[in-house]
Amino acid sequence: SMEQLKSREIEILRLMADGLTNREIAVQLHISVETVRWYAKRIYVKLDVAGREEATQRARQLGLLTPAKPQPDLPNKKQNNLPRMLTSFVGRDEHIHALIRLLNENRLLTLTGPGGTGKTRLGIEVAHQVLEIFQDGVYFVDLTPIQSSANVPKAIADTLGIIDHGDENILAQIQQVLHMQHTLLFIDNFEHVMDAVIVVSQLLAATQHLKIMITSREVLRLSGEQEYHVPPLSIDFEDTESLPEAVRLFVQRAQQVQPRFQLTDDNLPLIVEICKRVDSLPLAIELAAARCKLMSPHTLLQRLNNRLALLTGGAR
Repeated sequence: SMEQLKSREIEILRLMADGLTNREIAVQLHISVETVRWYAKRIYVKLDVAGREEATQRARQLGLLTPAKPQPDLPNKKQNNLPRMLTSFVGRDEHIHALIRLLNENRLLTLTGPGGTGKTRLGIEVAHQVLEIFQDGVYFVDLTPIQSSANVPKAIADTLGIIDHGDENILAQIQQVLHMQHTLLFIDNFEHVMDAVIVVSQLLAATQHLKIMITSREVLRLSGEQEYHVPPLSIDFEDTESLPEAVRLFVQRAQQVQPRFQLTDDNLPLIVEICKRVDSLPLAIELAAARCKLMSPHTLLQRLNNRLALLTGGAR
């Protein structure tokens, strides 16, 4: 009896039947020519044939060349839906480099930290920088509007442009589409749908090259997960040349609302103190800086004693 052909072998057999050379097959499947040759030998042994021609004929007789289901392709291939940020990104260079390295080495990378530390913003910056690496696209899935863990697969499918026909499990459809794709999914705000961790592990298990980057206030506790804790912005003066990240962010955002705002020797210590008061959290710094339209850093610092009341409001 003929040994069962694996789905990968059938895939290669079909490409052979289409007349592709080993090199062309290798390029299409993102594998080496040696690997294609190795598979070809196994295919010939299993089909009990001498070479390509016979293999193709035999496969036709066995009905292996009519695809059971056409392999779906991502509708928006080689694209991304990453948000275009309206404000510039400040600092964090060492974190960006560390995250790109970790993404290279791991399939699941989770950026953790309390709300307002800038996990999303940092992740988007990293995602933009790795676009070239993921030839099948980088996709941003925002879970903020998702109410229940059960809706996470649909949110991912919607992002990828996979239409749910309802005739089969939507997660299975995503797995089929992403099976051989070199894709990065960047899933934002995972902490309120923690029951959906199973979706993440099932996606990784069913795909070969998919990578997932997640932001969450807590770690997912999945095997193979690499955590990266996103710290608040630095506030210490490392050298005389450069300002701490927190101060740079404050000044830049203050100048957006008040173009005449300048950093001076007088207001620098006040700004450092303001950043410290709000625990150097980027979101809080941005909200505080927005207040410079109406008040000086001096007044702002005095009022920060009642800090939360002061910082609510402002841009959404």
